[in-house]
Amino acid sequence: MVTNDHSHRNAIEAIFAERPELRNEYTKITSMLTLVEHARKAGAFHQAYREDPRAAAARYASLFTSSASVGIRISEHGTDIVLHRRTRRSG
Repeated sequence: MVTNDHSHRNAIEAIFAERPELRNEYTKITSMLTLVEHARKAGAFHQAYREDPRAAAARYASLFTSSASVGIRISEHGTDIVLHRRTRRSG
């Protein structure tokens, strides 16, 4: 669940282990944020495609060659939504 070296990593992981409903809610939130990000990008692609299909395909090629997920980064400085993009393997 905690993907960095947060100073309270063990405590956070323990809370999620003791309260699976919190872990489930966190997963729901990040899944919804991922869906929203995909919809936002798809909408931008569709608009650009209407204007110039070739330019849109070039500009938004990552939509077809990578996958994305969203995470929430919580630190002493605040909370950020972070997009993680990974290149898909062909084959």
